[in-house]
Amino acid sequence: TARASGVVPDTGLVVNGGQLKVARGSQTIFALFDIHGHVTVSSGEAKIELACRSNFWGKMSVEAVMNPKDQNGHGHIEVTSLYPHLLSASLFAGLPWNLKDSKVNLNASFEAKETGVLQVAFEGSMGRIVLGKGSEELAIKGERFQGALQVAGERMEISLDELSLDYPRLKLFGKIEIDEKMPLFVVEVQGREVDIASTREVATILAGDIPIARKVCAIVKEGRIPLINFHSRARAISTLGDMENISIQGNILGGKFSIPVGESRGNQDDFTLEKTTGDFMISRGVMEGGNLRALWENQQLERGKLRLGLKGEDPPFHLEIDIDINLSVLPPLLRRVIGDQTFLKEMSRFHEIEGRAAGTLILGESLRSIRVKVGIRNLNLFARYERIPYSITVDGGGGGFNGKRLEVRNLGGKVGNT
Repeated sequence: TARASGVVPDTGLVVNGGQLKVARGSQTIFALFDIHGHVTVSSGEAKIELACRSNFWGKMSVEAVMNPKDQNGHGHIEVTSLYPHLLSASLFAGLPWNLKDSKVNLNASFEAKETGVLQVAFEGSMGRIVLGKGSEELAIKGERFQGALQVAGERMEISLDELSLDYPRLKLFGKIEIDEKMPLFVVEVQGREVDIASTREVATILAGDIPIARKVCAIVKEGRIPLINFHSRARAISTLGDMENISIQGNILGGKFSIPVGESRGNQDDFTLEKTTGDFMISRGVMEGGNLRALWENQQLERGKLRLGLKGEDPPFHLEIDIDINLSVLPPLLRRVIGDQTFLKEMSRFHEIEGRAAGTLILGESLRSIRVKVGIRNLNLFARYERIPYSITVDGGGGGFNGKRLEVRNLGGKVGNT
């Protein structure tokens, strides 16, 4: 229902208390309520002022000036309590997740030019957004966002000047470029102050079907990323998530890495690095780390290098890092990754192991077959060995273990009191 009348010399329309409904059978698909506003046409320009409510939002107001002949125009739109999840069936069809609940406040200004260019600047805030995937649900808690959109023919660019979230805790900036003519799709995103634990949980739902995301989430458990840059470039939007098209660079503080070692069908455990700091890069399906510093079994490791493949069932793996550790932590690691029962039986004859070793620890060269190599620059050891009725003390010297054979050199020490 509405009341309309001319209000200007050329053409005018006034609407007070109008309603508009689109229904399929007895079901209302789209509805506008409490429509108030007016449209005037003068000197070839159409001026629009409109306010209304809807089943898709709480309140919307529109102010615009348009020239139908040359398609120039500009305007402003403000929407409070917009419910994107009510549109999700059509807007997000085909995605592995869906919106189950959402609420957004939006302000947007636009300008249309006769050259066919549309420019939109937007900002707003959001509350709780609930994502669903099967029986899983996850709530994202937002703060504010700001960005812009430009469409020119078959080219479109979306820039994100800021997206701040409370959960997962992060800030995002970036842009998306789409060129349907070439075709070309480019995504560039920068993240700041990223909390890994909460972001990992969200990424598992949003990108859990993307192999690179699944493998990274399985290894990187906790920590904080002060800065991370993501880049993907592809000829089809469906291949933006392919490993060959993705590059990621960043650094990590206080990280926790859990790397599965041992036989996949047998005794498998995690080699866990905690309080990890360093730089990392992912490119063409390979993750590399440098300048790594971490704790393993409460022992300090530093000056580390990591290379881990993210493709295939048995990807390449190489970790090389300097150690200065308590010797008591080495036997449990060796028992997990060494299959030579003769060696393990002989190693079990050592008891009361004490002391420290400084050198280099190397793990590799694939996740399913991790071998341990240890190079010792300086060794201080006290132990008891079943084949010798006296204690063994080593003070100085070096050696190593190459996965099969134990070597020593330039040792100084004593057996018993000798």
